[in-house]
Amino acid sequence: FSSCSSKSRHPSQVKYIDSLATKLNETQVNLQKIDTAKVRSDYKTLLSNLSALQTNYKDTMDTPTAIFLSGYRGIGRSFETFLLRDTLLQNQISKSIKQLKSLEHDVNFNLIEENKVQRYCADECGKAMELIESATVSITNMNENLPLFDAQNPKVEELVKQYSSAHDSKK
Repeated sequence: FSSCSSKSRHPSQVKYIDSLATKLNETQVNLQKIDTAKVRSDYKTLLSNLSALQTNYKDTMDTPTAIFLSGYRGIGRSFETFLLRDTLLQNQISKSIKQLKSLEHDVNFNLIEENKVQRYCADECGKAMELIESATVSITNMNENLPLFDAQNPKVEELVKQYSSAHDSKK
């Protein structure tokens, strides 16, 4: 019991772990602000538009339109990646916050063997930093691609109408 009442031998690590847990929590809040339902809906719309274009347009496409649609497909890839990873990332962040809080408690009350403190801190803090980086990339990606989709989708839907009309008139 004496170790529990003694002052931490690693105050700077306790402070760092606490600040990292706070940053991870803020990152999770920012990730949760992404409207996943909108991403999912926009992704379905995008796939539907691309499918309609593929069905109705068989000729060679002019270069500017092909480049434009390539960028549109890129938005779809970022939506797909986000949707596949979001739940897993949220769960990993929650787990990491718990791990950091537990580690902070153990380091603060000197419950870890002295020769293991550095390694445990490096492991958990490294995992937390990777999660922060990964989540930040996802957040940035969605903050860039959702408005980009909103700007590009009307043009794509116009192309779908044009190519559908042209396809129907060839029948």
